Amino acid sequence: HDFAFLKKVHPVSGAGFFLLVACSWYGLAMRQGGSAFFFRQILEENLGTAASDYGRYQPPYYFVSTFFLNLAPWSFFFPAIAFFLYRRRRELFEDSLLFPLVWWVSVFLFFSLALGKRAVYILPLYPAFALLLGAWWGSLAKENTTDAWVASAVGYAVAAASLVAVGRIIFFLLGSTGEQVQHLFPLVKSAGALDDLQSFFIPSAPLWMGLSVFRAASLLIFLSLPRKKWDGMFVAITVMATAATGFMKTTYYPAIASKRTLKPFALRLRENIGPQTPILFYNSFDYGTIFYSRMEIAQYAQKANELKQPVVLLMWEED
Repeated sequence: HDFAFLKKVHPVSGAGFFLLVACSWYGLAMRQGGSAFFFRQILEENLGTAASDYGRYQPPYYFVSTFFLNLAPWSFFFPAIAFFLYRRRRELFEDSLLFPLVWWVSVFLFFSLALGKRAVYILPLYPAFALLLGAWWGSLAKENTTDAWVASAVGYAVAAASLVAVGRIIFFLLGSTGEQVQHLFPLVKSAGALDDLQSFFIPSAPLWMGLSVFRAASLLIFLSLPRKKWDGMFVAITVMATAATGFMKTTYYPAIASKRTLKPFALRLRENIGPQTPILFYNSFDYGTIFYSRMEIAQYAQKANELKQPVVLLMWEED
């Protein structure tokens, strides 16, 4: 109820600076794109996604699972953080926890109320959660409360699950040459999903390195928790997350891109067509082709009156 606090955050100058930065970008975009940009970006992408059927409609609880999965394994500590914040509910402001909490709650509710939802919309949540996680983690060594017991339970569960998974994967790779991945995932019935998962279990140096890192990190957790060495568990989980991210980027994503996207075609496109030859989409559009070819590809309808030389037209097979 301290409205004088608003003066301390300089709302007028802060809003002015925000508008200067944001509106400068929109002003340049409007100058280049004109009314078409305004209609597409402001009306359709923003207002249409929030309040109408434009964009990807998802139920109100969509971001609950999305946030939990995208933030794993740190999201496993969410109950302990909730206990921590509840215990400190009368000292949130003094402990500098109120701002990141309001930040997290308001952004989460704002995008949950919008009809259209995508996982990237809640990227601003992760710094707020990181601040709350850091504050809670820093308190573990000072207080022996319910938070610590929950943290220990989560740590043991993560370490045990990692060791079991590593053991099963190693046994699978050595015993079946990695050809029957459905044995590892008996509940997965989709042939396409099994084909994607197969990319995880092709014997390779990154895979063996990742398994070794997960095994070492799991053992570090088991060694750290009995002595309440929270930094050890923090390092171990960080190493796990980093190793998983590295494996995904170096091995899994390229394998999926070669099978599930137009990457092979886009690479051939870039190699076999001269840089001076115009390439245009005809009655179609595909972001992946632009991304992998690293070329500017416009619509044929927009350039038809300007063409004075042979061009390459990209169209779907049915056209």
